[in-house]
Amino acid sequence: MEPKLSNHATPLEIVACGKRMQRALKKKGLDVETWVVFDAERKVDEHPRHYREAIQKAQAAGFKVANSSPCFEYWILLHFDNTANVSEPEKAEAELRRAGRTPGYEKPGLPYETLWQIAKSDGPLMAAQARRDDHASMGNNPRYARPVTYVDELIQRIRTVAAAH
Repeated sequence: MEPKLSNHATPLEIVACGKRMQRALKKKGLDVETWVVFDAERKVDEHPRHYREAIQKAQAAGFKVANSSPCFEYWILLHFDNTANVSEPEKAEAELRRAGRTPGYEKPGLPYETLWQIAKSDGPLMAAQARRDDHASMGNNPRYARPVTYVDELIQRIRTVAAAH
């Protein structure tokens, strides 16, 4: 596993970075499973940031996509409130700052140890899947719904790989 931070700001740039990394690793003879992680941000920014297009291009390239909408903070929020329903990043960040969660939260600081202890309970993973199921039952494509996250799938994959070693 080789996490790679991208200096690129848009989902399409992150996908392009993933493609470059995948090619470089394949040249070294490594068969890799590539994941990209990005978020939608504000609803009005989805189209200009090519959020949906990036998901489609990543999937077409065979990548796994751990997208979140409206933001990665939604995934974090599910650690504290498994019924969280936020549609804009500012609301998710405000909810994280509430007492008993992550008071004083500011990007990119996260209480990783606390989150890890909560995540071990599977609560956030089940909440993320339940939200996707809710969107699907309403006839929406969960991949593009709001709020939604697929970070749980990445976490589950990491657990599976770690357990195998």
